[in-house]
Amino acid sequence: MATNNTTPESYSGTNAAEAPSKQQIFDVLSNERRRRVISALVSDESTTVSALSTELAAEENDCSPLELTSQQRKRLYISLYQSHLGKLAEIDVISYNEARGRVRRGDHFWAFADVLDVAINVCEAHDVGGAA
Repeated sequence: MATNNTTPESYSGTNAAEAPSKQQIFDVLSNERRRRVISALVSDESTTVSALSTELAAEENDCSPLELTSQQRKRLYISLYQSHLGKLAEIDVISYNEARGRVRRGDHFWAFADVLDVAINVCEAHDVGGAA
């Protein structure tokens, strides 16, 4: 996965000196699950992959976390683990400690969160529907 070294305290995502390109920002924000990860971390600086997958699965299935099936939760967890968290960590949107199952804001988090916020506001102002 995207972890840079194996100590339990280490987080992946170490390209802080290299700012993300516009293309990287657009690419990351083109995926709804990655947008939801970023949105979740706006209010919580750090969380577990388990809590994040539960929160996002509940949103996607339009139900409370208590109403989720284990399959719904597992499907989201696997998607985050196998695809999205690594991609976000590679360009420091998040820092991801795979060994501990923890995610926190990365060095470039706010660049992505700010663009996402502007996009959401523009869509709302122009009454554009669809997922956030």
